[in-house]
Amino acid sequence: MPLQVSLPTAYGVASYPPGATFGPRRLKDFEFVWIMNGSAEYECLELGRFHLPEGAVLLCRRGVMDLFRFDREVRTRHAYFHFDIREFPHYWPPVDVWPWVYEAQSAGVLVPLFGHVLACMEQGNEGQAELAITLMLESYIGGETDILWVSKPNLPEPVELARRYITVRLDEDPSAEISLEDMAAHAGVSPEYLCRLFRSYTGLSPLGTVRICRLDRAAMLLLRSNYTITQISRIYGFSSPFHFSQRFKELYGKSPSQLRKESQLGQVQFAPILPEML
Repeated sequence: MPLQVSLPTAYGVASYPPGATFGPRRLKDFEFVWIMNGSAEYECLELGRFHLPEGAVLLCRRGVMDLFRFDREVRTRHAYFHFDIREFPHYWPPVDVWPWVYEAQSAGVLVPLFGHVLACMEQGNEGQAELAITLMLESYIGGETDILWVSKPNLPEPVELARRYITVRLDEDPSAEISLEDMAAHAGVSPEYLCRLFRSYTGLSPLGTVRICRLDRAAMLLLRSNYTITQISRIYGFSSPFHFSQRFKELYGKSPSQLRKESQLGQVQFAPILPEML
């Protein structure tokens, strides 16, 4: 019987302040998690605890109760996607003997395939996403390796430099003020020229990109942390929870509380607007 998987029901990249937690939760499906920066402790309440260093790939199991505790010293970023397995191959071992964690040195194909799944979902290429998930699972269970990188469209160097500056500043301090002048200085161009480049190549202004990036990151904490809405609004530098909720609803068409409620009910399908900057 061939392996059959579903497309991701939720996916993205989440960024956590030091000491954040997520859970406990009861999983209704399977979830791949890739620790991009920082580290975490993953506790499967029925089966044990696992350390997730930077670069680790974890497969969370359907039906388990689990909990994440993120690095207490530095910010942690992880990518994830939820999916289900509709048919299991007859030659696979039982689920309870599958590997839990592949660390960076042994992850092999898992990391580039992870990126491929997210890129395909962003591009609407569902067939390729399904194939990539299938290969990820076969590689994960069987220990096979291969490499496949997904290329990104080239942007002018000043835009790339400014986007990199935004990402680094928000990683260092999510509430940091980021001015147009600062971005232009790091990009080596005038503020006016940087605005023209951003508009031409991304359809956004530089400051609009900063705002969307903050809201994208805040949305991931709504979905995947135990922080309150007030705490999240403060973490990302909004003047008040009311202002945060207004901006959030303008962008996503629903309030922060509505998104969190839908997530808890398993009804939300959320993809970040600027996933490469999370």
